[in-house]
Formats: sequence, structure tokens, C-alpha cells
Amino acid sequence: MLTSCGIFAYTINVVGTIFNSINTRHSEIKNNLFYIADFMKKKQIGLELQIQIKEYLEYQWKNHPIEDLEKET
Repeated sequence: MLTSCGIFAYTINVVGTIFNSINTRHSEIKNNLFYIADFMKKKQIGLELQIQIKEYLEYQWKNHPIEDLEKET
């Protein structure tokens, strides 16, 4: 019984850690997109191109971990 409680607590902790890392990653992406959007507005880049750039970056960041992108450069 005690072992089961320990395993359950460990599992809940792991799930919490996974959710925390997902939330952190989402916050990083959101911050990056905010700064990029601000930069594009300052440089007076057209709205249609801004949307395309945003969609492309979201796709890249969600489908390719940062480590993979750093290896490419």
C-alpha cells in the first residue's frame, strides 16, 4: 500500500513537471512572437507578410524543438 502511494505521488509529480515545461515553452513562444510582431510594425512590414511570418514561426517552433533548430545553424 505504501509503495502504491509513493508511485502515485511520483506519477503526479512527473505529470506536473511535464505540464510546467509545456507552459514554459508556450510562454517563450508567445514572448518571441510579441517581440517579432513589434519589430515588424516598427519596420512597417505589410500586415499580410506579418501574418505569414507569424504562421511560419509558430509552425517551426511547435514542430521542431529549439535544440534541432540550433543544430541547423
